[in-house]
Amino acid sequence: MDAVLFNTSLDHILDYQTAILEAHRVLKPGGRIVIAAYVWLERATLLTDSVHFHHFREYQILGAVEEYFDIEDIRRYEDPKHAVHRYGFYVKGALCA
Repeated sequence: MDAVLFNTSLDHILDYQTAILEAHRVLKPGGRIVIAAYVWLERATLLTDSVHFHHFREYQILGAVEEYFDIEDIRRYEDPKHAVHRYGFYVKGALCA
């Protein structure tokens, strides 16, 4: 595979670290991973959320990605619904040499 994209899906995967490891396994040399997700600043409780397994903090996503990939780009975006408790987060990484 040339690339693996998790487009607002990583928070729906119970074992997201294994999903990132699997992305690492299937990528060919020079392959890329791209993750788009929400990052939560507050009110990150799963007690009332029956859809998601995670409400990520930025360090959780970066820590999982940095274990197998070199970070190439990070971007942060305002929530499209203008919520102040979370923001859009994008990270792109290249397979470590």
